[in-house]
Amino acid sequence: MRVLIAGLTGSGKSSVSKMVAEYLGLNYVSGSSLLKTYIKKSFYTWESKEGLEILKERLKDLSIDKSTDNKLIAEIKKSADVVVDSWTMPWLWKEDAIRVYLKAREDVRIERIVRRDKIDPKDAKYFINQKDTISQNIYKKLYKIDYSDLSIFDLVLDTSYLSIESVSQIIAKYILNYSKV
Repeated sequence: MRVLIAGLTGSGKSSVSKMVAEYLGLNYVSGSSLLKTYIKKSFYTWESKEGLEILKERLKDLSIDKSTDNKLIAEIKKSADVVVDSWTMPWLWKEDAIRVYLKAREDVRIERIVRRDKIDPKDAKYFINQKDTISQNIYKKLYKIDYSDLSIFDLVLDTSYLSIESVSQIIAKYILNYSKV
C-alpha cells in the first residue's frame, strides 16, 4: 500500500511517517531529505536563515522542486509498499494511495520546532511562517496546489494534543482498516 502524508511545518509529518512505516513494515521516503540532495549548499534545517535563503532561491528556480517531485514519483512507482512524507505527493500522485494530512495549532508547531532545533520561540514562529508561506507559494506556482482544500485526503488528523506514538497508531489502524467503497 502507498501512504502519502502531508502537513505544515511542525505538524509531525516526518516523525509520524517514519513511525507508521516502521509499524507497518513499509519503506519510508522523505521528500525533504530527497530535496536536500538536489541542493548544493549545506544547511542544518529549513527553519533557519540559511534554510529560508534556499527557499527563496527555490521560489525563483523551480527546477529543483520539479526534479525532486519527479524522483519522488519514481520512488512511489518503484515500491507498492511505501510511506512518503511530502508537501506535494498527495496532489501529484494520481494513482491509488491513502492520503493523510496532519495539522496542528500554530503554538504547538512553534513549540515542537523550539524543542527540536533549540531556538527562541519568536525565531521559530518567524521561520515557520516564512517556510510555510514560501513553500506554499512554490507549489502554487509550480502545480497550482491549494493548501486550503483538503478534500483529496482520506484522513485529516489534528496532532496538537497527541503524541507521535498516538498519531502513528491512529494512522496505522486506519490504514489496516482502510477500504474504498
